[in-house]
Amino acid sequence: MKKIIIFDFDGVIADSLETCAKYSLKALAKNKVTQITKKAEYLECFDSNFFQGLIEKGVSKEKIPSITKDFNEDYIAHAKEIGFFNNIIETIKKLKEKFPLFIVSATATKTIQSILGENKNLFREIIGGDKETSKVKRIQSIIKKFPEEEYFYIGDTLGDIIEGKEAGAKTVAVGWGWHHLEKLKTAHPDYTVKKPEDLLKLF
Repeated sequence: MKKIIIFDFDGVIADSLETCAKYSLKALAKNKVTQITKKAEYLECFDSNFFQGLIEKGVSKEKIPSITKDFNEDYIAHAKEIGFFNNIIETIKKLKEKFPLFIVSATATKTIQSILGENKNLFREIIGGDKETSKVKRIQSIIKKFPEEEYFYIGDTLGDIIEGKEAGAKTVAVGWGWHHLEKLKTAHPDYTVKKPEDLLKLF
């Protein structure tokens, strides 16, 4: 049985919390959303699926496409400002030597590709939130292609762990992302890692 590794992007690969929060709050304000005006409130949206989290906060479903569009325009325009966590790209390169790698993220596919640059070629497929809002469905779409393999979803938010488990993947919670590891443990991930290099020990 082959291991197939699926990464979240923001908070796992990209060190992007401040930038994402800044431009998400800007997009929300532009679309006259008053329920989410602080970074802490934005982070709470990731306690479940991000798009569902917006709705649970009282954001109109009809506004979400416009909010997403405005955010992605700003985010991709500032892609060069985004850095990667220490040793994560080196770790991914080593993992690629042995395993097929994917990305499933709430961020739009083209935005992720732009930020990754040539590193996008490390991944067999990048499936952003523009293709389907549910991470469960996107993870399952990968599983359907290779039904006999063993799947792992690596995430940094409570929602990542919940959706990864629901999709049928083993979940790996990371200690360097947007939510604290102690919070992630409440969703009972299969594994926890404290730094990127620990993924090499796990796999």
